[in-house]
Amino acid sequence: MVELLAPAGSKEALTAAVESGADAIYLAGSVFGARAYANNFDEDGLREAIHFAHLRGVLINVTVNTIIGDEELPALRDYLRFFMRLALMPSWCRILAWPNWPGKSCRICRFMPARR
Repeated sequence: MVELLAPAGSKEALTAAVESGADAIYLAGSVFGARAYANNFDEDGLREAIHFAHLRGVLINVTVNTIIGDEELPALRDYLRFFMRLALMPSWCRILAWPNWPGKSCRICRFMPARR
């Protein structure tokens, strides 16, 4: 099965992608993103984006595409805990890779709606 995956750097882009038929969206939070000066989603924005997408049966992929230093691991742990609390059910969040390999970036969590 083919999945239509669309980027969303703003609430408007998220809405447009979902309304245009995207099966999944990838977006970044305000931390651990490669585009440090981009207007990425803050915690409230992430909460709203995941809720908006789940109501419509759309998957959300939260990206971490920066190199994580050892000193940043506690902050990354807190970031992941935010998503675990947000999803309410740990099974909704699958950690797909741990981003501490030099020169690599990866998708951290995929938030899946309860039903599709």
